Amino acid sequence: MNYKEVQFNFYGIDLWNKPFWFELMYANSQGRDTTSLNTRSKVPLFQWKDDIIAESDNIINFIETHFPGPSLLPTTLSAPLKSETLLFIQSTLKAISPFKLLGAPEGERRSALHQELTQAYEHLEQHLRARPPGPFYLGDSFSLVEAMLFPYLERAVVVLGHFRGFQIPQRCPLLSSWFSTMASYPPIQKTRQDPQILINAYAKFAPK
Repeated sequence: MNYKEVQFNFYGIDLWNKPFWFELMYANSQGRDTTSLNTRSKVPLFQWKDDIIAESDNIINFIETHFPGPSLLPTTLSAPLKSETLLFIQSTLKAISPFKLLGAPEGERRSALHQELTQAYEHLEQHLRARPPGPFYLGDSFSLVEAMLFPYLERAVVVLGHFRGFQIPQRCPLLSSWFSTMASYPPIQKTRQDPQILINAYAKFAPK
């Protein structure tokens, strides 16, 4: 929404003390009976008029189709490149997810996941090396890649950095530069969470 310069209201949700109105909205988004709110509600959640949408990819698709402004997948991209980009996003989100390492108990499993995540970041670095020059994945244009990947990277840097000592590997200078650029990019910066809020939100998912 910031990228398309659409005004909106942003509400931060305490994951351990979700307000009733949020639980009600989430139940509506899933088409569930709102008389029983025994659901595992999730963020993000987006409302526009009578539409309530859950899940990041669904929200982004809705914004793309309902609001004017620059597209998150430039129209100059060929159909094959669009498909390639979407597949890249899906596979990368799975590979760089911070949550398995965050929830792993101390021992060999945690060490193995740490190494696995490091390799996923190095693989992402190789993708960046093969892309057009410019500050963004697609060159000069902010895109769906940044919109989808940055929140995962931010949680890895902030949350895993705090609980698991994980950081972007030194062998990934392009990825480190890309992350720094995105962290200060105005449309992203406006809705970034305070690091301590993220740490507190995920503390219960992080066994010692």
